[in-house]
Amino acid sequence: MNKSDFMVRLSTVLLMLGGLGASSVACAHGAHTPHHSGAVVQYKSIHYEVAALPQGGVQLYITSEKGRDMPASSVSDVAVQIERPDGSSENVDMARDPSNDLWQGTSRPVKDLKSIFHVAFIYLDEPVIGALPASLMPAIGGTAPADDDDDHGHHHDEHGHAEEAEAHEH
Repeated sequence: MNKSDFMVRLSTVLLMLGGLGASSVACAHGAHTPHHSGAVVQYKSIHYEVAALPQGGVQLYITSEKGRDMPASSVSDVAVQIERPDGSSENVDMARDPSNDLWQGTSRPVKDLKSIFHVAFIYLDEPVIGALPASLMPAIGGTAPADDDDDHGHHHDEHGHAEEAEAHEH
């Protein structure tokens, strides 16, 4: 995909997103255990994991909220752009793997953990867009966040439920 095609695809997703409101924006919040050394984000009933490969390249995996692998065809119109700290950006031509297990594309290696991966795709006719820092990707030197025992990626006191957290500890 050339830069023009990428920008058309990303612009289409962003225009659709503008009509839906902020609920369609997914943010990496340091939750959920990655299975492919990437950064994981939850969006409604799915999780998506963006993994940068040490030798270069980007992979996108989709799983259910219960952690079951979903086919890559569960999402469409995947667009990825890597924003580097030097101000440059790289559009990654993403394509479904023939096995339908993941989306993947070729990129230059990401060496700076201050880089940001901008991801957009369509899920159930809704646009999803997210920004994931390279610092959350263990495969390239980042640190994966630790999950709680309750496996939903945050401590109870983060939602004002400190009493619940204390009750679970006793």
